[in-house]
Amino acid sequence: MIIWISSLLILFISILYIADRNKYANEEIQLEKENIHLYDLKVETPLRFLVNYLGVQPVELVDWEEQQFLEDLSTTFNNIETGISNINNLEIGLIPKRIRELLHNLQEEVISLQENINKEKSLDQDTKEKIVNFSKSISLCKVEELNRSWEEIESELECLNELVR
Repeated sequence: MIIWISSLLILFISILYIADRNKYANEEIQLEKENIHLYDLKVETPLRFLVNYLGVQPVELVDWEEQQFLEDLSTTFNNIETGISNINNLEIGLIPKRIRELLHNLQEEVISLQENINKEKSLDQDTKEKIVNFSKSISLCKVEELNRSWEEIESELECLNELVR
């Protein structure tokens, strides 16, 4: 009789343990999806905005002298940099380490472009070409597509880092 009760108790505890473990796994998957969505909102949305705003047109066709254009461009690069900072400042473990490294590298390039835009009344040809190249790179690396995994994000960031350097 004691063996039978002990067996039932062990079976009951095992079922509770498995149910709790599955619940935790589902919550972990949901958290990962939410972090990817947050990444899309904070980083990729401003990147897509740059492509939509500037396009992939040649340097010569952009009206670089218009003051409003330069202000909007500065705001866009500020939004990109802020988004990257916000994602990198999340608790360690929420964003994969490799993604953080790639974002840090991209952030250095964004800050460099942002500083050039902010300090100059008119941009030099090199800065103009880097900005247009950055916009084209976003498009070429298919950053505008919705991400479903960190592997897709990593692939996009590797592509982007490679093309903008």
